[in-house]
Amino acid sequence: MSFGYNLIDQKCRLYATGFYEPSDGINASGWKFYNFGDHQCPVGNGFEHARSLNICYHLSPAKKNITNARQYCTMMNNSKLVSLDAVEKVNNFSIHLNDVLAARGIIGVYIGLYKSAGNQNWIWDNGNVLTYDTQWVTGEPYCGPCTTIINVYIKQVDSWKWTAVVGNYEKMFVCEVDVA
Repeated sequence: MSFGYNLIDQKCRLYATGFYEPSDGINASGWKFYNFGDHQCPVGNGFEHARSLNICYHLSPAKKNITNARQYCTMMNNSKLVSLDAVEKVNNFSIHLNDVLAARGIIGVYIGLYKSAGNQNWIWDNGNVLTYDTQWVTGEPYCGPCTTIINVYIKQVDSWKWTAVVGNYEKMFVCEVDVA
C-alpha cells in the first residue's frame, strides 16, 4: 500500500500499490507519495510496489529506443523491461496501467517481450518463453520479412494489447525488479 499527500490542496489518497521514511516518497504533479511494505522493492530509486500484483516496477522518465530502454532498466537496480509472463499478471497489470499511466498522461509503453530473427519463440526479458498467445491486437504479431529483432509495445487505446514493433523507435517503457 501507499498513500499520497498534496500540501497545497491538503488532500490525502490511499492506493493499493506498495513507507519506510519520508525520503522514500515519490514526487508527482504536486503530490508526494509514500510506500511501505517489502524492502525488496527499491522505492527510494523511483520504483513502485503494486502489492496486489506483487510487482515492483519503474515507469520511464523519458522516451528511449528499445536498446537504451533495456540499458536504462539494467542500470536501475539491475531490473528488466516488465515481463507479463502469466495471463493473470497481464490482466491485473492492465487494470493497474489504466490507473497509473493514464493519470501521468502516458498512452503506451514497451514491455520486455521480443523475438529474434530466425527464432520460433517469443522470449520475455526475464528469460521465460511466451506460453500464451491471447494478448495480441487483431492482425498481430506482424513483422513483415522478420529479418530483425521484433519488440512489443502496448497502448491504452488497444486495451493494453500487444503490438509488434520492428525498428528502434523511442517510446516510454516499464522496468521491473523481481520481488518473488
